[in-house]
Amino acid sequence: MSQPQPACALSRAAVANITRARIGRGWTQQRLAEAAMLSQGMVGLLETGQRNLTLPTLEKLAWVLGVEAADLLRVAVKDAATGEAG
Repeated sequence: MSQPQPACALSRAAVANITRARIGRGWTQQRLAEAAMLSQGMVGLLETGQRNLTLPTLEKLAWVLGVEAADLLRVAVKDAATGEAG
């Protein structure tokens, strides 16, 4: 059975960007959760699309990851020639 996915493109982008930033820092879900004062279960539910991301949570996660909240909402634009995100 496939995992649920957030309904809108911005939510999917935010979740993908949060996960990418977390992994890029070598952080576990537990480490991110502790830094953002969330439960590990909540981070897991967000990353699997089983829980909706709220703006206050987005702001917390952006702050602990050291990025702007707006950057987490960016949808990757695919290059028309290559089909790859740029």
